[in-house]
Amino acid sequence: SLFLQQNSRAVGDLLRGLIAKAAPEPPPYRMEAPAALIANLSIKDNTRILHMANWTGNKLERAGANEYYLSPVENVRVRLALPQGKRVSKVELLAPGASRKELKASSLEVLIPRIRTYQALRVDLE
Repeated sequence: SLFLQQNSRAVGDLLRGLIAKAAPEPPPYRMEAPAALIANLSIKDNTRILHMANWTGNKLERAGANEYYLSPVENVRVRLALPQGKRVSKVELLAPGASRKELKASSLEVLIPRIRTYQALRVDLE
């Protein structure tokens, strides 16, 4: 309740740390981005797609709001854990945009400089 009432980053970091200690394996992805960026990971066979939507919630806060501008989210960093024995065969953004990729021993890091309203990261494994 403290996190919901105060939106305290320290409480969020504490919860994230407790979950990391209790989880039997690392989470499938980790994202460094403002809270307005909502993410959902879909996994089917050897394909992972991380959907990212920029959503401030303003439309729900003011009835009849005519929202014509949405600030882009910048410098989004995604770390995708790779399953043991798998390697990356393809990495692409589904909406046109720039990105920088770095393959590490057990993860893939992708830096996306700017997301306007929506972006999806597709990773194929083999």
